[in-house]
Amino acid sequence: MSEEERKKRGQKSAVIVERLVRAQLRAMSCGRFDLGIRREAGEMILREGQGAIEIEEAIKWLRHENGKGAHIYIRPAGTHSLSLIDDLTADAIERMKADGFEPAVVVETSPNNFQVWLNHGQVLEAAMSTRAAKALVERFRGDPASADWRHFGRLAGFTNPKRERQLPSGMRPFARLRSATGRVYSHAAEFLARISEDERHQREAVKGEQPETRQRRRKESVGVSGHSKSFTMMRFMPAIFIAPIWRGRNTPPAVD
Repeated sequence: MSEEERKKRGQKSAVIVERLVRAQLRAMSCGRFDLGIRREAGEMILREGQGAIEIEEAIKWLRHENGKGAHIYIRPAGTHSLSLIDDLTADAIERMKADGFEPAVVVETSPNNFQVWLNHGQVLEAAMSTRAAKALVERFRGDPASADWRHFGRLAGFTNPKRERQLPSGMRPFARLRSATGRVYSHAAEFLARISEDERHQREAVKGEQPETRQRRRKESVGVSGHSKSFTMMRFMPAIFIAPIWRGRNTPPAVD
């Protein structure tokens, strides 16, 4: 291949990536996004609160990082109206559609392995968003490790550098945008009402517990929140920064 042919091929590829990124961001319907770039050595670069235009302007840099083996992730910034379900099959997505849970975005992160973003049609506070994600993962058999309100998904148009996802040819698969309707799923209102009702029943059950049981639960909650708070502060500091290499139990959950 000549230098001129290589240049034209690179330009064509850049246009395709730009279109995919623009389509995915539009379908996610968020005013602001967080970008996550996890390099091969483990460093995590966060660019928080990015607008769609800012992300599009960073595509050349993102392609450069991806070419060196970095994972390119996206998520809504702040509270939002979406839930991510990771590690789904094509059959699971068809079942979602049949059950009235039509995806707003479908990304094939490797052959026959999918991530789905569902649009609830309203912004959910963090705890409610996490409960919804957990319920959806349980119902459609997604990855429980990704069931929270702040989880990253892959940005379409970039390769998946996971070694276990490598193609038989030795190449890395591209994250492919399979659907980007942006629609609110049909059963959103019904599903959220059920989640709220379940939470109300749980609160009532806690109120009915014996005092010593409530005190023990409170102590356990305090112990967990203290650890989570320090981890969250380290992981989600504002602005652009390079986090330390993650090790041990502080390693972020893997994203397919």
